[in-house]
Parts: sequence; C-alpha cells; structure tokens
Amino acid sequence: LHAVIVFQRLIRGFLTRSFVKRRESARIRLQKVLRGTVLRRRTARIDAASARIAADWHGYRTRRWMKKRHSAAILIQSNYRRWLDRRRVSKRQRAAARIRAAWLGHRVRRRVQSEFSIALVQAHIRGALTRRRIAQWAPAAAAIQRVWRARQRRRRFRTRVAIAVVLQKHARRHKVTRQLSTLHVKAIGCQRI
Repeated sequence: LHAVIVFQRLIRGFLTRSFVKRRESARIRLQKVLRGTVLRRRTARIDAASARIAADWHGYRTRRWMKKRHSAAILIQSNYRRWLDRRRVSKRQRAAARIRAAWLGHRVRRRVQSEFSIALVQAHIRGALTRRRIAQWAPAAAAIQRVWRARQRRRRFRTRVAIAVVLQKHARRHKVTRQLSTLHVKAIGCQRI
C-alpha cells in the first residue's frame, strides 16, 4: 500500500510539474507576442508622429508662403484644414476609445485567466496536502482499530468465561442434586430393609 501511495505521489508530482511547465511556456509565448505587438504599435505611433510633424512643418511653410501671395486662399485653406483636423481628431478619439476598450478587455481576461490558473494550482496543492494528511492518518486509524478489536476480544472472552462458569456451577449443582437424590433414595431403601 505504501508503494502505491508513493507511486501515485510521484505520478501526480510529474503531471503537476509538466502542467506548470506547459502553462509557463504558453505564458512566455503570449508575452512575446504581446511585447512584439506593443513595440510595433509604439513604432507606428512614432512614425506617424514624425510624419505628422513633417507634414505640419511643411504646411506651415506653405501657409507662410501662400500668405504672402494669396491671403484669401489662406483663409479658405485654414478653414478647410480646421475641418479636416476636427474630423481626424474625432476619428482618432474613436480609435483610441476602441483601443482602450480592447486593452481593458484584454487585461480583464488575462486577470481572470491568471486567477483561474492560481485557483487551479491551489486546488492541486490542497489536494496533495490532504492526501498526504490522510496517508498519515492510516497508521493511527489502524492502531486505534487494533486496540479496539483487542478490547472487544477480551470483553467477549470474559463474557464467555462468565457464562461457562455459571453453566459449570449449574451443571455441578444438578449433578450433586441427582447424586443426593440417588443417595437419598438408596438411604430410604436401606432404612426399609
């Protein structure tokens, strides 16, 4: 029985370690993908910002040049650009809100998944500790059962001895009574003679 328990403990330990190792490698792969995505997004934002800065600078130079030549055209162009900027900002705000919502959703899902993983590991550990504790109880339970059975045997033996003594006493009394009655009958017979 001890060998079976040890073998089960070894198998459970091996399965738990392999499970934790697979989970760790999956977590590392997920982190690699996430870091790559974040880095690509950051690089894209920097590229977009530098392009925007270059475009704004070019626009400034162009406006300054156009202001000298055509002040009326500048007024039309500035109004048009203002409208474009408002539209671009509103698009960016909507995109930022979508990105923020996706990121928050991702964080919540990751937190729930990690809490589930933690709960699963805790359940495995609690199970192993409980099984170990129960395995320690088996010898104590066997000792208690051994003492109880010995006490029950002694008790049954004393009861049987007491019954045997009573039966022997009654049998002896009956035998003596029969012998006395036989002797009494013989004595009466002798007296008649």
